[in-house]
Amino acid sequence: MQKISGGVIAPKGFRAIGVAGGIKISGKKDISLIISDGPCVAAGVFTENIFKAAPVIVSMEILKRNPTGIRGIIANSGNANCLTGEKGIEDAKKMAKIVEEYFGFEENTILVASTGIIGKPLPMEIIEYGIRKACEKIKQESSSTFSAEAIMTTDTKIKETAIQHISGLESFRIGAIGKGSGMINPSMATMLCFVTTDVKITQELLQKALKDAVEETFNKISVDGDMSTNDTVFILSSRKAEFSITKKDEKYELFYNYLKEVLNTIAMMIVEDGEGVTKVAKISVINANKKSIAEKISRRVGNSLLIKTMLFGENPNWGRILAAIGSAGENIKPEKLIVKVNDKTIFEKNTYIGYPNNDILKNKYINITIDLGTGKEEFTLYTTDLSYEYVKINAEYT
Repeated sequence: MQKISGGVIAPKGFRAIGVAGGIKISGKKDISLIISDGPCVAAGVFTENIFKAAPVIVSMEILKRNPTGIRGIIANSGNANCLTGEKGIEDAKKMAKIVEEYFGFEENTILVASTGIIGKPLPMEIIEYGIRKACEKIKQESSSTFSAEAIMTTDTKIKETAIQHISGLESFRIGAIGKGSGMINPSMATMLCFVTTDVKITQELLQKALKDAVEETFNKISVDGDMSTNDTVFILSSRKAEFSITKKDEKYELFYNYLKEVLNTIAMMIVEDGEGVTKVAKISVINANKKSIAEKISRRVGNSLLIKTMLFGENPNWGRILAAIGSAGENIKPEKLIVKVNDKTIFEKNTYIGYPNNDILKNKYINITIDLGTGKEEFTLYTTDLSYEYVKINAEYT
């Protein structure tokens, strides 16, 4: 596994660009465009929120109708196009249509995504200008970084990555860009992630790989416990590489592990760039008799505001961890429970042992391990602290 530069344009057959269309008052980039040289097999995973944004609804329908003929992705930041009624659906479709008509693509070949303020109609005159500007620009230059920058909202860092596999005459690449900083909670984490690859693969296997990889990466991070209306992960394959996957075999597993690595890289970038984040915590629940129990407890601990503020304040109030575990509603056996913070045991055999020193929470990266002692199942969640800056950012975000 080799890390390479290039993001979404590292795989064969893709171009990308980001431009300032005028949605953001700041004048920053807000229109992102990815185009493929030919039809791609594509897959998507979307928010489970009942109030799905218009672009989510539109893209789900496009993938249902044409999963093997996708030519690209058009996305905007600064406006979520959510809770905007039928007009929002029409506007999302129009975003795709502008690109399709500009390049002479067939209908239902461009996927759509939006992120930003909920409840405001898209400023379509500005959007149309920005999309046409991006279409013109992408003919002259290609930049994954610009494309990634154009989907940022409260993000402070550009999120992109790419890796390649080479074995003899066979090789493939996977690249990705992403955004996400606040409203991060499964399923999925509040974010956009656009992935490209050049592996030869069937649509069915691509969809399965993406769904499973999202479950193992984005669905294991949380910043503030809120689920977005716009969460979207797309993957497009140009099928231009000399690496073919036709069934679930060793080649599929290799590709799947590479895809999971790419998504995990973006997921951890999102966690570390969470709004106002000063700490990143890994919550590992191990030795549970059911995976669902391990997951429930890890989420209860990871989303606890008292624990998040404890991490931020570097205040080792161990009782908050035990209270969160106990409130999960599962049949926990206190006499078997062991809790460790940064590998230091703080609770064992129903007894508080104590922190070795008050500096245990001063590190940026904190590991909390909860050993239930009742089975062999486990679940890990990555979460963050909750700072004054988080409150400030979200109090002022309009």
